[in-house]
Amino acid sequence: ITREIVRFTFLFEAVGAIILYALWVPKFGWKGAVWPAVFHAVSAFCNAGFSTFTDSLMGFQRSPASLIVITVLILAGGIGFLTHTEMWHSLMSWKRQTAFRVSLQSRIVICVTLLLTLIATPLFALFEWNNCLSGLPIGDKLVNALFMSVTPRTAGFNSIDYGQATDSAGLLTMMLMTIGGSPGSTAGGLKTTTLALIGLLAWSRLRGSESTNCFSRSVPEETTSRAVGLFVIAIGFSIGCVFLLSATEATSNKGLTQHMFEV
Repeated sequence: ITREIVRFTFLFEAVGAIILYALWVPKFGWKGAVWPAVFHAVSAFCNAGFSTFTDSLMGFQRSPASLIVITVLILAGGIGFLTHTEMWHSLMSWKRQTAFRVSLQSRIVICVTLLLTLIATPLFALFEWNNCLSGLPIGDKLVNALFMSVTPRTAGFNSIDYGQATDSAGLLTMMLMTIGGSPGSTAGGLKTTTLALIGLLAWSRLRGSESTNCFSRSVPEETTSRAVGLFVIAIGFSIGCVFLLSATEATSNKGLTQHMFEV
């Protein structure tokens, strides 16, 4: 697994840096584009969110290619190295016409990642179409909405001014930040598998089933209990921190929404 981590990390970061460099040469020059390209490729894949630009990536609102590259790097770093390894072996086995079984975790990771992106993208476009995204061409609006659906899950870049965003977009961003990435990845948060297990547990109980099933396979009770425990602790800790900020910054001009976003 250590070999796979090193291989996939350098592969994604190198390819991302080369593409960003090619895109940014016209703006920064042959020498000036080297460091920003390398830095942002590493920062995006590691879901760090650090930028060499003072406005993060707001200057690239009208550069959909740059935002798409950063988005792919964030997703690649956030789905986990185990999933990378299994998808690679699955591709190789398909070419060699041999059998390889992708684990339940990787299936859940891929499905939840796609689901969150497909749900959040149109919602962000709806919430910010005539607000932070106003004045942009339709294609740029859609790409920025896609970027907004991916970057909150522990990456932290921004292509819009969240201080001017609607409360709906802010709440959706907070939900995505809480969920985070996937196990064994560079991302933080509760993890996509935790969200999936809690949802599957609730669905199984509503159906009157004692076991939690996914893709025709049962999930151990210990695993679902651990997911519920993690969720309760995380939400309780977050509420406590919101209360603490509200109490200690009572004289500030910040409202409850801003305290929640900060936490």
